[in-house]
Amino acid sequence: MKSTLISVIFLSIFLFISCVNDKTRYFESTKAGVIEHYKDDSLRLEAARYILNNIGGLKHLEDDENQGRQPYFDFLKKLALQCELDRNGKKKEGKRKPEKEIYIRGLDSIFEAEKQRSVIGGSRLIEDVSYLSQEQIQENIEFAFYTRQNFPWSKKVDFEDFKEYVLPYRVTDAYSPQSKRIFLEEYKPLVDSIGSISDPHEVAKRIKDDIHLWFKEDGVLGARYPFLFPMTFENIFNGRVGTCYEATTLRVEIMRALGIPTAFEIVPHWGNVGARHYFYAVIADKNNSTELITNENIHRDTRHIITGSSYVGEKYDSPNNQIIYNKTVPKVFRLGFAVNPKSLAALADVDEPIPDFFRNDRLKDVTSEYLETASIRLQLNNSEKKTVYLTVFSPDEWQAVDWSLANNGYAEFKNVGKNIVYLPCYYNGDYMVPAGPPFLLDMQGETHHFSPSDEQIALNLDRKYRLSIHNISNARRSQGIRFSVANKADLSDSVQIMTLDSLILKMTRFPLDNLQESRYIICQFEPSQKISIAELEFIGLISGKETKLKGKVSGNKGGYNKSAEMLFDNDRNTFYESSEKGPNYFVIDLKDPFQLKEIRICPRNDTNDVLPGDTYELFYWDSKWVSLGIRKGIDYKSLEFVGPKNALYLLKNISRGVEERIFSYHQEKQYFW
Repeated sequence: MKSTLISVIFLSIFLFISCVNDKTRYFESTKAGVIEHYKDDSLRLEAARYILNNIGGLKHLEDDENQGRQPYFDFLKKLALQCELDRNGKKKEGKRKPEKEIYIRGLDSIFEAEKQRSVIGGSRLIEDVSYLSQEQIQENIEFAFYTRQNFPWSKKVDFEDFKEYVLPYRVTDAYSPQSKRIFLEEYKPLVDSIGSISDPHEVAKRIKDDIHLWFKEDGVLGARYPFLFPMTFENIFNGRVGTCYEATTLRVEIMRALGIPTAFEIVPHWGNVGARHYFYAVIADKNNSTELITNENIHRDTRHIITGSSYVGEKYDSPNNQIIYNKTVPKVFRLGFAVNPKSLAALADVDEPIPDFFRNDRLKDVTSEYLETASIRLQLNNSEKKTVYLTVFSPDEWQAVDWSLANNGYAEFKNVGKNIVYLPCYYNGDYMVPAGPPFLLDMQGETHHFSPSDEQIALNLDRKYRLSIHNISNARRSQGIRFSVANKADLSDSVQIMTLDSLILKMTRFPLDNLQESRYIICQFEPSQKISIAELEFIGLISGKETKLKGKVSGNKGGYNKSAEMLFDNDRNTFYESSEKGPNYFVIDLKDPFQLKEIRICPRNDTNDVLPGDTYELFYWDSKWVSLGIRKGIDYKSLEFVGPKNALYLLKNISRGVEERIFSYHQEKQYFW
């Protein structure tokens, strides 16, 4: 038995070595063929060497069709084709991407039908050196040089930029060796229509606008259907829907295929929101823009600098709430094709544990191209550790956004985004270990450490998560609605009883006096208004007792997953949204006349305020999260706690929900970070 086991082990080792040798021989043969092919063309030979010298270590996604994901991608592909072609089978003009309501409904129905089957993330990584052929590498080079020689916007591109931002056969691990061919053919009509325009920014804008017509970027798709990710290039291109990662991959692939030098940029984690972000940048006319993001919480649109970095909505001043206007940016990295010898992955010891994001040796720090930054020097609580990380808060774990090498008990971080709370950490291979206290890097570049004091302060808490101008915009969609009552079925005797003139942000009570008994309650809005309401409660007198009234809804019943039933489901996380095809009102038939005493309205919201009946726990940071106790939520009331002054706090709803943010507390107000 022992000899059999030893034989199996030796056989496994032999097969592994043979496999490695086969891959090496295949790539060396491919490499020699490409070099021989371009030996008499110095410029193409330089380009070929650039590709061949940097291909090692790169892998790409390949779908495993046995993982149960295929029905979803087949549906998305079929839907995309339906949207692409008209009834005569010809390509449509204008918008050609699927409506979100349609693909969500379709994916939901597949999930219901397939839920008995196990669905696992079904992609695997294959080494590029064992996959790409000599012909594919040469074809890619030829298409890149074709754009350089024939497209006005590509002719003046610096050759070093050409190699890094046009030439590569791939952008991310989701790619096709034929992508340049595919997109040159697909976009030939658009290229022909551009004519002699030489500004790559203008050409890129036209391409981006066209992609917007047929690809749907959906930021919540990953949370709703996590098993669909990661997506292969084929599934991204055919399905035509994805997150900002898939959208950016596609945009950069297309722009590079058309000779536009384009970079793939990454915000490793927003400073005040729990997510990573991807976007693209056209590399041309270096230093032509001095406009930078400051991270100051002001009403300023910065989406043209970094997509998604600011919320859309009108300015709103609130005496009781801190309103967030932007997503703060701690760092920006560029994912290149060539190995960056200054990257952490290239410098770290072989056995040193590294967080997933920084294991990529193609990352380059480009923060200063986008942000007004500061540099900081921090004292550490453990001088034996080599690598120190700057992290930002995330509900699961503090997320690394930058790194530095420790030196005599200190670490220096350069070009860091301001107006963000950071925590210096070490990484032990499983989780982050604090290397010092958290601190706020303010707008002047000064650090303010959160060190809980012995002095106690009263805390009156209304929310567990920041309130953005986006939330305000959603709440505004209930503003202006009018309520009337009637007794006749044709509503001809209707009498208006109230108008929601003010902006409300959570469930709010509106008492009514001396109303006659009525059978019908009518909610009206402007014909051009698309309203959203999370909950409606009508309180009436039954046998002298105040009771929640119920009835049947007619009129504008809303759309898929946003129907009128959502108004009365006792779930403030769902909401009614009026349908563009319906009338500008809905009616509640109570069946019998009742005297209405109160209307309670909850606008569309994020349910991150204090919810009645839910259980909340407050923590403060002191090298770890320390509990300050548990409270039950009561409608229309704040949660009352006592905690240490100068502390960093975190409020959790332990009954439900996932969104939560760290905050400081001063001047009787929460400030989220």
